[in-house]
Amino acid sequence: MAPCYEDAEIDAGLKRMLGEDAGWKMPQQRDGMYRIMRLENNGIRSELLIVVLPTGGGKSILFMLPAFMEDEQGTGGGPVSIVVVPFVSLVQDLVLRARELGIDCMEWRSDIDQERDERQRDARLVVVSADVAVSEGFTAYVESIRGRGLLERVFFDECHTAIMDVSYRERLGLLTGLHRFGCPLVMLTATLPVSMEDWFRERMLAQEATIIRAPTMRVNIRYRVEQVRPGKTAIEDGVVAAMKAIEGRMGTAQRGVIYCRSIKQCEAIAAMVGCKAYHSKLTREARVGALQDWVDGRDGQRWIAVTTGLGTGVDIKGIIGVIHAGPPFGLVDFVQQTGRGGQQRGEVVESVIVTDGRAGWANEFGSDIDYINREGVELFIKDEGCRRLVLGRFFDGIELYCSDMRAEYCDRCLGETDEAGGGEYREEGKVPVVNRLKESVQEESRRMTRLYSWLDWVREVGCSVCFVKWHIHGAKEEDIWRMEYERKDCKLLKQKDFDRWQASLWFADYECCWECGLPYNWCSMG
Repeated sequence: MAPCYEDAEIDAGLKRMLGEDAGWKMPQQRDGMYRIMRLENNGIRSELLIVVLPTGGGKSILFMLPAFMEDEQGTGGGPVSIVVVPFVSLVQDLVLRARELGIDCMEWRSDIDQERDERQRDARLVVVSADVAVSEGFTAYVESIRGRGLLERVFFDECHTAIMDVSYRERLGLLTGLHRFGCPLVMLTATLPVSMEDWFRERMLAQEATIIRAPTMRVNIRYRVEQVRPGKTAIEDGVVAAMKAIEGRMGTAQRGVIYCRSIKQCEAIAAMVGCKAYHSKLTREARVGALQDWVDGRDGQRWIAVTTGLGTGVDIKGIIGVIHAGPPFGLVDFVQQTGRGGQQRGEVVESVIVTDGRAGWANEFGSDIDYINREGVELFIKDEGCRRLVLGRFFDGIELYCSDMRAEYCDRCLGETDEAGGGEYREEGKVPVVNRLKESVQEESRRMTRLYSWLDWVREVGCSVCFVKWHIHGAKEEDIWRMEYERKDCKLLKQKDFDRWQASLWFADYECCWECGLPYNWCSMG
């Protein structure tokens, strides 16, 4: 059995795992963690919990922190937590992140992939894909650790897939079998619309589950819809135009994703923009390689063209551009995919849907949930008014404008052309404010362009001290030779004096890189 922890001990454990500056991202994350640590495991009919946090809201902490703290106790052979995730790519991501935190974590694979002895070993945190989790082999493994009194709890991450994706992944419908183990079951997601909660509870036999729900709207995403005229390559051309516009404000370590509706389109766009493609027809090794090349920025790779497999759960730093080539399959898919961006403090994500006005292919025999999900995207694209009204109503049952949330303004709130209606969104009494805001955004963009140019100039010089002095004395062309040597060789200010001055600078927490002093979203050091 797992030890019992007080709230203060859990808070302290978070700091030990993530660092002294770590804290809860929101009250609902904290409350979810406290509740998980107190779930009763009676081995027969244990408690159920649903936690809904926004993308980037720290859901993974809810299963990593218990494993981390239980690992600290040093008790060999348990307790064990199981984490079931819908995609193989998410399994690999979670295992890597857990191990980086020092957590004893393993991926459970099928007999084909791994030898039985390794597969059966006990780890503090065991991560398994949903397709494998319903297999006889995995069920036998869990029963074995349960029989030895080691099984503490089961997590179902991205649990919305049990109702959203079951139409084309039937095995997700078998995850109700997780109840057979009798331990607490915790279901985590960023996208469980209030209108679908009853469906989800019925599907997952979770009518009695307690739910902790946070508002799921992200304030750092700038939503835009670009309407193009129908044509053979109209959407692809629109994607390239949107990509180039976003690239203009990308820092060195920043990147973007292009979501495609088919493998054929994914390959075509990848060839057109000169980036890697990522889809289910590639081998596992090819997918991993394409993803790593993009993450590392090899050969200048800032973009990757993907299908839906990269849309759920995977956290990659530096994503500030998310483009959809055609309408997303559903509003849940859209929010999951745009939620891959803006994971770092201060990042603003450009979300662009490029559409020619035609509805994408849909399964006419799909479920009511499929229909509602698809209808949500159509409303988001075509409905008049602030785009966040549609998102808030769909996911949280609350209608809020961008201004109400102090969020990045969508294209409608910025007064841009309403592509769906052919007119311009003008709410009475707000037009002057919107116009001034638009002018301010444009001026800020010009200022940032000038600043980036200046920083590029500074990067090329040898000594920053001499560069500043050169400017103070009029930036005369005949004196530029003074900057040809390195900072350490400067005759104006010795290196030790420069280091002493640099150490005296004060930066607000999480606002910049301690190595170069630049904001995180400009820093090339990661």
